[in-house]
Amino acid sequence: MDRDEKLRLLQQQIEEANSGKPGDFNLWREKTDVVLRNVLGEANPLYVRFGGISYGLIAFSVDTPQSAWDRARETGVREAIAIP
Repeated sequence: MDRDEKLRLLQQQIEEANSGKPGDFNLWREKTDVVLRNVLGEANPLYVRFGGISYGLIAFSVDTPQSAWDRARETGVREAIAIP
């Protein structure tokens, strides 16, 4: 895979992230994982960092509104696309 193809794949995932709101979050996350692993390699610190991103809440209760979960997921996606 040449440099231009790698950049194209990365840019496509950034665009599909839709500013933190991908159309299908699970598909976006899985595809992004595959792209990063193939472009960077499993040992690359940026790939490892992507794997450590949280897309959920650390603390919650039965009364936690769905909007809190949605914000947490959006924050995680934005963190993922901001990895330098």
